[in-house]
Amino acid sequence: MSTKRHHFNEKIAAIGAELQQRRQAKGMTLEELSEKTKISLRFLESMERGDFEFLPPTYTHAFLKTVSVILGLDPNVMIERLSFSRPSLPAPGEKKPLSGDSPAGRRKAKRIWPILGKPAFWGVLGAVVLFFLVLLLNTSEPPREQSVSLSTPPPQAPESVVAEKPERIETTRFLSEPQATSGSATMRLEATAVETTWVRIVYADTLVDEAIFYPGDFRVWSSATPFYLKIGNGSGLQLKINSQELGTPGITGRVSNIRVDESGAAMIPANEFPER
Repeated sequence: MSTKRHHFNEKIAAIGAELQQRRQAKGMTLEELSEKTKISLRFLESMERGDFEFLPPTYTHAFLKTVSVILGLDPNVMIERLSFSRPSLPAPGEKKPLSGDSPAGRRKAKRIWPILGKPAFWGVLGAVVLFFLVLLLNTSEPPREQSVSLSTPPPQAPESVVAEKPERIETTRFLSEPQATSGSATMRLEATAVETTWVRIVYADTLVDEAIFYPGDFRVWSSATPFYLKIGNGSGLQLKINSQELGTPGITGRVSNIRVDESGAAMIPANEFPER
């Protein structure tokens, strides 16, 4: 198989061809399919070419599932076919060879067995075991019983202690509001999905969230520093900063890099998006 990034094997190419044939059989153009699925036209073109490496597998699987449902295909079967067709995954039923069955394992066994067959080896091993047994017996002492004087005054009643409640640990899900990272957080960013899109956000300098939004999904973040959003479908999110409407600052059907702070939202070059 070629090492070029966009070269896939025949099985993956067959998945793209099946998507194209089913779409054409329904009399649907790529533009109409893009409108129904809210997936970028160039992503759909890549999928029909058999190229599923334009995004990480989490996103391409979600796109394939959405397209399969619209075209009347079984989404679970299509995703399974794609997963088992990727060259990085083992073929179905393939097992990793045992270390002893490999040539290196057999060579190692040939070196070990002659040593185990020598009496000197067993003699040394027995002496070591005996040494540790003697050492263990000599250092073990029975527990000493402590005498209790009958004249010992009764113990004082302990002061009442109020048991502290254990600190509650909140689990964070992408579609639930996170706890503020510090008391200095001054900005509150709200996002509501109006179209299907994937989102990656870096906030509070080091925190990162990443997921796929579907229409109606809602999310809130708090941070004392600017927010950086990478949106797969730029017009897929409506944003608010401190209850101030920002609209949909991205570009429809294109990956948009956006910086949001108290002054509003602004598009930024890809090289200014922080890598975390």
